Amino acid sequence: MKNLLLIICFCFCCHLSASAYDGRISILNSAVVELSINDYLSDFIVSSTFNLDDNNIDIQFSTAINLIQVFDLEGELISIIPIDSNDVRMGLSLFEEGNYKLGFLIEGVSEIQYADISINN
Repeated sequence: MKNLLLIICFCFCCHLSASAYDGRISILNSAVVELSINDYLSDFIVSSTFNLDDNNIDIQFSTAINLIQVFDLEGELISIIPIDSNDVRMGLSLFEEGNYKLGFLIEGVSEIQYADISINN
């Protein structure tokens, strides 16, 4: 009976931990900005930092980023930012307070890779 109870508890804990993971990885998390990405996009990111002094997000990629698309939560395209570099610097002045979706067009990758960004100015 004790073993059965332990097995049930173990299965329940495994179920809870699996359902809590939504496939997103938080790469920046501060009081001002939070940026989360999917597993696939994380393979291309070398480093990411948020500079509080000048309110810039700096992301270094292993492969060139051709452009970034900025969408609101309704899916409306707000902006297209040409990059053509491995180094991306985004100023928070581009964003009002709120939640956005960023689409990264990575050189050599056919599908746009998305990240979620939350701005709390």
